[in-house]
Amino acid sequence: MRRILNVINGMGDERNLVGVNGGIEGGRGGECGRGLCVVGEEVRKVGVQSGK
Repeated sequence: MRRILNVINGMGDERNLVGVNGGIEGGRGGECGRGLCVVGEEVRKVGVQSGK
């Protein structure tokens, strides 16, 4: 059971990092990257939720 929970927590951490990276890259894209920022933030939220 503990191993399964560790895998789930690891996936949440990975989603969080992907979300943060998406937000950063979207910010670098200026106006064209705005959509990527929104997606990155939503992915980050999912990562935080799955880590709980």
